[in-house]
Amino acid sequence: MRDFAKFPSEDWLRQRASELALAMALGLAFAWIGPFSTDKAEFLPKLGYWVGLLACWYIVAALVEHALERLPAFRDARRSVRRPLICAVAVLPMLPVAALATVALSDFEPTFWELAEMSSQIFVVGWGVMLLTDAILRPAGPPDPQLRFVAAGAGEAAATIDLPAGESEAPQTSRLVERLPPNLRGPLICLRMEDHYVRVHTTRGSTLILMRLGDAMAEAAPTPGAQSHRSWWVAANAVESFERVGRVGQLRLKTGLTAPVSQPYLQAIEALAAKP
Repeated sequence: MRDFAKFPSEDWLRQRASELALAMALGLAFAWIGPFSTDKAEFLPKLGYWVGLLACWYIVAALVEHALERLPAFRDARRSVRRPLICAVAVLPMLPVAALATVALSDFEPTFWELAEMSSQIFVVGWGVMLLTDAILRPAGPPDPQLRFVAAGAGEAAATIDLPAGESEAPQTSRLVERLPPNLRGPLICLRMEDHYVRVHTTRGSTLILMRLGDAMAEAAPTPGAQSHRSWWVAANAVESFERVGRVGQLRLKTGLTAPVSQPYLQAIEALAAKP
């Protein structure tokens, strides 16, 4: 419960706003098509039914993902694994919502087999909606060609940011920091993926930016740092200590934040933490 109490309500609602707009658009399409025997109902009730269910799905899926993020195995998993897992777990709280909505819309009788079939339909529709949402809302486009990623070594997924020769003589504010509101512009601490957004932490606070983590790391230059996890990047000057726990690790940052370190990035992070 404590983790949910820390939920950044304003930022979280801002992330959901674009999804709810999609729910309205998709709900209109579903109401027009009338899948899963909903074609017999009047259009306006169908519209309310589908928009309501899709809006609930987005919110439930976001809460499920937030809860699963506490599991190291889930955080380290690929998106292709994380997405169906979120859908599978989200089916459980969505089933009673969908069943009650369907009873209100039609003469649906919630028998065991009907509910089992509805569960599979929720999973299929939910996964499809999630894939479509990722395709529409995930930022696209290649990183800035003027910047390059330098791999830590063969077989390692860790990356640090470097500038082309001739452009690093004079320190300059990163383009990422220039994107931030004036009151948050300061030395970078870390970057963290949150759904389709990157949360940028500086010494003055944090905010969300709609972009890919790879692009955010590129725009963090010339701030030295390294990727510690599929969803995290940390600035070298922000590292206070590093603790290795088995095949993973944990970084303590000077602001009190804790950043996870997954196995592919251990060697690069150990080298980063060892620097004076």
